[in-house]
Amino acid sequence: MKDIGSLNLSAAQAARSYPVDFVKLIIDPNDPSNQLRLTTLYFDVDITEPDTNTSQTYNGAGHLLGVSSMRETQEAKQISVDVTLSGLDPTVTSYITDTRFIGAPITIYRGFFDDTAGGMVADPFLLWDGLANDYSLSFAHDFGADADDQEVAITVSCQSMLTSILETQNGRYTSPQTSNFFEFTPSLVSFNPQFGAED
Repeated sequence: MKDIGSLNLSAAQAARSYPVDFVKLIIDPNDPSNQLRLTTLYFDVDITEPDTNTSQTYNGAGHLLGVSSMRETQEAKQISVDVTLSGLDPTVTSYITDTRFIGAPITIYRGFFDDTAGGMVADPFLLWDGLANDYSLSFAHDFGADADDQEVAITVSCQSMLTSILETQNGRYTSPQTSNFFEFTPSLVSFNPQFGAED
């Protein structure tokens, strides 16, 4: 069970609070320009990441459109998640299309925003952790009165860490030090061992 915390648990049952997602995609941990932090809020917000215990700024303004639903069970299963980003910002688009982000770690946090108080109820909790696997682009154009309006969405498919562990890899499974043993296997067909005591 995830460490949601008592404040977030209470906020989940409150009428004037709603869930907020935070997505962190890290290509190079040593280069801030290769780190993408987005939130479903419509403004920037600073949060303390529960796994790193550091304060980071997450960018709002509609860049993160949503996170697909996920279900956890007691049984270890491969859980995939889709993260949908807005492609209207060239910064976000180039980050996905122009960098080698496949296989980069991606982390999803969830918290609750109190609409009455106008702020986060508590620090978000870790919701999901895995790797970016693939992405796709979708386009929508309005040919009506607002013919100039168009929408571009980027869907990033993510896999849990368990997937990378369970997936089989093509390769040689025999240790190089012992692989020469099989070179002598054909000779065993004609080998006639002598049993018993020597004369």
